[in-house]
Amino acid sequence: MIVYDIQKLTKRYDGQATPANDQISLQINQGEIFGFLGDNGAGKSTLVKQMVNLLRPTAGQVLLHGQPVSAHPQLTTLHVGYMPQSW
Repeated sequence: MIVYDIQKLTKRYDGQATPANDQISLQINQGEIFGFLGDNGAGKSTLVKQMVNLLRPTAGQVLLHGQPVSAHPQLTTLHVGYMPQSW
């Protein structure tokens, strides 16, 4: 069963020539353990913030259990735990 379905997700911040995320597509299935690895500034935190509906993508969409997180923000609070890097 697909839990997260990320489709062509892009995030471009104002004033930056290079997008933080550029057309990322991936699926995370139930029971999988998934990690994002990369250098500082690679876009990992930006991607996760979009996955939990704390940041709106410039393009693309994030589905959680088949529903867009942007249209159903309660899905992330019910099904996902998120701890920001600075608290």
